[in-house]
Amino acid sequence: MRRISLRRALWVVTCLALSTACGFDAGPSLEVQVERPVLQATAGSPAACCCRVVGTVSNRSTIAVHVDVAFDAYEAGDPKPVGRALDFVENLQPGESRDFTAAGFVQSCNSISKVEQVQPLNVRAVWLPK
Repeated sequence: MRRISLRRALWVVTCLALSTACGFDAGPSLEVQVERPVLQATAGSPAACCCRVVGTVSNRSTIAVHVDVAFDAYEAGDPKPVGRALDFVENLQPGESRDFTAAGFVQSCNSISKVEQVQPLNVRAVWLPK
């Protein structure tokens, strides 16, 4: 069993006590929801290259956020993803919903058998000084 030095233990206890005494809070929770993601051909034909995911992202938080939306594509019988589509939704205000277009699949939509949203979503709070 590994022992923690007395110095390190005191340092940890002091940091915890100071953060509690100063009233530091974890802040508001960041809650974002991706709604109605669907595959869409970029060239019009689902048999042609390439494919993307379109949908809506909604901010259910009380503060503005930046969101990275990502999806992995799979072909039938292949357990490994064959591509990843990404989009960055910037400055999504509280209660706002916005369309996204996650591009990046070089495969045709017809060759993709399954699409999974990459979890967890990368959500960052936006703090703008007044």
